[in-house]
Amino acid sequence: MSNDPHSPDGGPASPPVGGGTEVIGDGSRDGWTPAEAVLRVNMPTGAARYVVERELARGSMGVVRAARDLALQRQVALKALAPESEVPDAAARFFEEARITAQLQHPSIVAVYEISVAEDETPFFTMQLIEGQTLEDILNGLRRNDAATLRRYGRLRLLNLFMQVCMAVAYAHNRGVIHRDLKPANVMLGEFGEVFVMDWGLAKIVDSQVDRPLVGGRGEARFETRVGEITGTPSYMSPEQAMGLVDVLTPATDIYALGAILYELLTLSPPHQAADTPALLRAVRKGVIEPPSSRAPEADISPDLEAVALRCLAREPQVRYRTAIELRDEVEACLTGGHTQMRRVRGNTRLLRDAQRSGQLFRDLARRRRRRLREVAEARALRLPVDGPEQVARLAKAARQADGMCAEVEQAFGQAVAQFHQLINDLPDLREAHDGLRELYWYRFLEAERRADGAEMALFAALAAQHDPGNTLRRPLLGAGTLRITTTPPGVKVRLHRYAAAADEPGLSSAPVGDIVAAHFTYEELPLGSYRLTLRHGEVRGTAALTVGRQERVDLHLHLGAAEGVPPGCVWVPAGPWWSGTGDGGIPGALPRTRQNLTDYCVSRLPVTVAEYTAFLAAQEHRGEALRHAGLVPVDGGWRPAADGRWFADQPAANPVVGVSAAAAEAYCAWRGLQDGRAWRLPSEGEWEKAARGADGRAYPWGDLWEPTWCQCAEGPEGGGVSAVGHEEHDRSPYGVAALSGGVRELTATLHPHDARYRMVKGGGFASPASACHLAARSWHRGDRPATDLGFRLALSLETPLALTEDVDDDATHV
Repeated sequence: MSNDPHSPDGGPASPPVGGGTEVIGDGSRDGWTPAEAVLRVNMPTGAARYVVERELARGSMGVVRAARDLALQRQVALKALAPESEVPDAAARFFEEARITAQLQHPSIVAVYEISVAEDETPFFTMQLIEGQTLEDILNGLRRNDAATLRRYGRLRLLNLFMQVCMAVAYAHNRGVIHRDLKPANVMLGEFGEVFVMDWGLAKIVDSQVDRPLVGGRGEARFETRVGEITGTPSYMSPEQAMGLVDVLTPATDIYALGAILYELLTLSPPHQAADTPALLRAVRKGVIEPPSSRAPEADISPDLEAVALRCLAREPQVRYRTAIELRDEVEACLTGGHTQMRRVRGNTRLLRDAQRSGQLFRDLARRRRRRLREVAEARALRLPVDGPEQVARLAKAARQADGMCAEVEQAFGQAVAQFHQLINDLPDLREAHDGLRELYWYRFLEAERRADGAEMALFAALAAQHDPGNTLRRPLLGAGTLRITTTPPGVKVRLHRYAAAADEPGLSSAPVGDIVAAHFTYEELPLGSYRLTLRHGEVRGTAALTVGRQERVDLHLHLGAAEGVPPGCVWVPAGPWWSGTGDGGIPGALPRTRQNLTDYCVSRLPVTVAEYTAFLAAQEHRGEALRHAGLVPVDGGWRPAADGRWFADQPAANPVVGVSAAAAEAYCAWRGLQDGRAWRLPSEGEWEKAARGADGRAYPWGDLWEPTWCQCAEGPEGGGVSAVGHEEHDRSPYGVAALSGGVRELTATLHPHDARYRMVKGGGFASPASACHLAARSWHRGDRPATDLGFRLALSLETPLALTEDVDDDATHV
């Protein structure tokens, strides 16, 4: 017998094995029944499993009641779909709420236990029953100066509760879900310090690219929220939510609602108040927030807390805190005396202001430099061989000043970048600094785009993206624009083709985008780029060209009636905007890239030929040497008189005529006009260039890459002498005009503004180098001095109802 009083049989006590818990019994029955009997006797399922005890809440879609779970013998909350609900597709939305909530497993989000359908086909689900008060109840008590509420819920405790709400919301965002209806009434406080974010009925899955994406989401069009449909509670609704911009809602929408809750915790009133819902929505959309310290001056609100709340309530989503965790940390810093982002911002306000001023100085200098470079380029483009030393020195001085401005611009840019980076080193999440850098890099991106510098565009786009956490540049980078087409007469069939670089050659190929038959039509979200339009109305045909710039709205009027008056051998060039000049400094005489506009006109497909000019000479009253003395006989090409005094050329009749003066070319135009009653003339410089380049300012008729075998030039196999043109497959413009980069150089009607003896010459010739074959190249030539590679083509004005607009300088803009 053992003397140990703890031994049940008087023997020695058994020592614990491994320190574990022991159950010691005497083998007698303790009242438990076998598990098999319990399962067999009392295991209800479905709606029979629950006994409803009382109603807890009622909403537009569901009713929440307290119930007892007979299987597990516990209290639950049972939410059933209200039969009288008028919410569209209520059952689908109801089940979606249950599934989303069930997948959000966080201590501050109620647990969902079961989802089922009652015997009367009413859907229901059960969840954790929370006994306590809502945050709205507590705020109402504080507004009433209820002593018990004031004693229990001071500002410190309320802000600690708010931080728990932030963490629950941060968890949901991490799973790709936004709540969309955060408000004090949807925050429940348990009796023992629990905090729950309730009512996920408006929750929306906005991101599936997360570590553990939720299964579900309102993917079916029949019950997804439509654009323009406003959902939520207006007093806590973000501006974008109040506008019904469903497609742009992000976690920043919930950040705004958290800021509205924080604002109310500090002031005991929501940030927006109005007499009715429409007025309240207007106030929310306007986005003007009264500072908390002004709303409740007696509340002694710290500047740090006020700054945190106002940043959450910023009208632009990208200005708000990026995450709910970041917001929670800011509130904690306010409570613990730490340095919040906003306090550090105030400490760096001077540096931020200096950086923003440097950025603005850079943009101002860049615009001034662009204007000065344009002035220098225009002055260089007017140079003549007869210019004196004084004019040359003046131009050289202007060029040196422009070069000096380039250095000044780069210095201002470098200083602004360095100042913004200094701020980011101290405040890595300072949004204003990131915004400043993004704007600077985006400005440089647009400048590079104007010069068609692909390498710099890629560089500055990548740098700007590093400072764009809100993806602000997504749409500008895509650059889609809008095209509005108006046609006369009505019923014109328009087919739109988009140009794209060919994969295996330097040219551009076009692919059809779509057809329309209407007097008015608008293409939304049309990708930026160059387009060709083919038009048909009855037997009348036409071709138009256009370019859609970055996020540009293009209004194009196509007057197909003008094409009816186009003579054979000519093409119609429709009215509309187009790009002239180039950003390539190596093109002789070229002007800077500029947007221009012209009315309808037509131009001949080919230069005037030897056969056509022979007919002109034959029709003249004079013969023989009298025509040579009149300056009408070409100076080259084997021209000689026959026995009857008529002139003919010892060369193929299809060759372009060369060696004629400007006066002779204009005399030919006048003679042709007498033959068919049309006011023929030489094309102006702009008319020639638009007919050659289309609307996109391409370098050559076929595209932007040089290929010497695609035109008659000095570097091609057909260079070295005049020959027939028009058979080249690639040397054709979008309108069908041929022999532009090669063949013969051509006289235009444009006179030098300071010396009318000189004419503008456009186009490449059989003796031209590559640089002179660029369609932006230009040179001045004495009109009274014919050249062996210089010809001309005809142009004709057409009536058009389109009013001219002023030329547009594509000044850079920033986001």
